[in-house]
Amino acid sequence: MVLVRLGVLLVALAGSVPAVALDDRDYIRLVTALTDAVVLPGYRAHADNTAHLAATLAHACTDDAQRAALGAEVDERFRAVMLGWQRVAPIRIGPVTEGVGSARIQYWPDRRGTGSRQFRRAMRTRPAELLTSQGLAQSSVALRDLQALERLLYSPNPIALLAAGGFPCTWAAAIAALQAQEAAALRAAWEGPDGHAALVRSAAAGNAAYFDAAEAATDFLRALMGGLEVALVQKLEPPLGAATEEAKPRLSESWRSGLSNANIAANLQTLAALYRTPGGFGDLLAATGGMALEVGIAAQFDQALGLIEAVPMPLSKAVADPGARQVLAGLVEALKRLRLLIGGALAPQVGLIIGFNATDGD
Repeated sequence: MVLVRLGVLLVALAGSVPAVALDDRDYIRLVTALTDAVVLPGYRAHADNTAHLAATLAHACTDDAQRAALGAEVDERFRAVMLGWQRVAPIRIGPVTEGVGSARIQYWPDRRGTGSRQFRRAMRTRPAELLTSQGLAQSSVALRDLQALERLLYSPNPIALLAAGGFPCTWAAAIAALQAQEAAALRAAWEGPDGHAALVRSAAAGNAAYFDAAEAATDFLRALMGGLEVALVQKLEPPLGAATEEAKPRLSESWRSGLSNANIAANLQTLAALYRTPGGFGDLLAATGGMALEVGIAAQFDQALGLIEAVPMPLSKAVADPGARQVLAGLVEALKRLRLLIGGALAPQVGLIIGFNATDGD
């Protein structure tokens, strides 16, 4: 684990006048590098993962022998889909923000319990429109997202719940098929000739999405800051509560499948990639002469990743365990320092203004 000395943080936070003024060429190099190395591979992997899950569930629901034989594969495929989604979820840029936004992939957090109520009602009434991807596409996002699929696959008795030919298994297969369509559409919306990647690369000339290259770079910086904010205020602080006796384990994301820790790690890996990728924010920062800050932020990412990997049990159990809570408290502080360093020091050093809290309106 990399520990960051307070002196390094203070030097980094103090900042300096940029030694080199950045221009459109610098920002275009940044956004092109991040699009090519982080965004596009992430959406390609997500599309592939969801296609595999859809095919596996379609077979698993044909008969009980298939279901039993493919049970482990269904679990493996679902985990690949959820973690693949978590690797692109922090990048709230472009096509995924349109319409109902990322809720069509994962309706979470469900602060008012809307999804839970709709799920229970659907299990009672068993509406036929949920049994095809076409019908699901017209239904509530809470009935067609990865949260609904997790409920079906990780119920207390999934073997009985997902009996072949039954409503739950057919519904699960329909969700997977629709999610495969959504993932393919997001990939195409980035990769197509007029896709968002092309708009990012041509931002310096101005286009329908961006006034200039700095605006495109700001989009990526907001994604970086927003991802930190989501990890803090949605994924860690609500289940932790202020003290052990106030912990709320079931506010942990993906607690049914036990993926809460892995989700956060996947998020942080992507955020670190936005910073560390050659040509990314770390290199942009170094180009301005902000080397102390660059080193401090890199060390904080190392510390945060080390801490989430050190949590010794699923988050839903860790929040009620005194020893594990100490590790989680360290992670919370590391993420707060990262948020401070990036929003308060990196952004002005590279000439960008974030402008709003990325979790506003969630």
